[in-house]
Amino acid sequence: MATNAFCLYRVRLFESSQRGFWEGQDRSEVLRRAISSKPSLFGRGRNEWHIGNVHEISSRAIAFRMGRESPTLKESFDPVSHDFRKLNEPIGPSSLAVFDLPLGVLAIAMRSSLATNPELLGKRFEELLRASGPLIESSYNLHVGPIYDPSDFIEKLRSAHKIKMFFVNFRRPNPTDINKWFQQPLQNALALAEGEKGSVGFDGENLNPEILASISKAFSATGDEVKAKMQLPDENSLRWHKNKSSMLGFSAEDGVSLSAVYEEMMSIYAQLKEES
Repeated sequence: MATNAFCLYRVRLFESSQRGFWEGQDRSEVLRRAISSKPSLFGRGRNEWHIGNVHEISSRAIAFRMGRESPTLKESFDPVSHDFRKLNEPIGPSSLAVFDLPLGVLAIAMRSSLATNPELLGKRFEELLRASGPLIESSYNLHVGPIYDPSDFIEKLRSAHKIKMFFVNFRRPNPTDINKWFQQPLQNALALAEGEKGSVGFDGENLNPEILASISKAFSATGDEVKAKMQLPDENSLRWHKNKSSMLGFSAEDGVSLSAVYEEMMSIYAQLKEES
């Protein structure tokens, strides 16, 4: 039986200074309305992207398909006239996605016919939501970021001979980002300063790898970038390393229930959030 490889993303809504029609509305409801509106978007050439087949899994989870319609010239043979002919028949490959609305955790099945890499597929989903009426009318700014598996990066932190510098990039507050001792104060300060993005770094002779590992897991879970300048056992000098070696994901067989796909996504994400 064929399997689908899913990649995980974080979908976050940030408050803006502009008031909208849905001012004060729950973020989950804005996202539900945006996806349920089944937005469309023109891409390159004559390609058109769509969201469709929206299905409610539970009160907090939905599934849908995202795909691209492309005009295609098809050649065929007519057995009646005994002539060859060319027909314009659009093709529409699509991919399954499951989404946890309160947490903003999204899993999309990869299809090479839709995108050459998972980052591009997440970007296309962001563009589709931005084109939806409910999001345009809301008071929120949207960001969809890949969730990278930080395990390789954390292993490097813990095995390094020396960690000289450490940086994290972050965005404004999002209610479900729960690392309160470090992440939340930074996000709140950024919002008070009316900024959209921020960066903070540490510099020392040999930074504590366990503290940095906890911070790395928290920011990886929100789809933010983390990097460190460190010397690994097989390296002769300090070098920059990032938490972007591969995206977090899982595989599911064709025909498995949407609930099972959703539960697997949440299980993988919960493992990432542990101890962060």
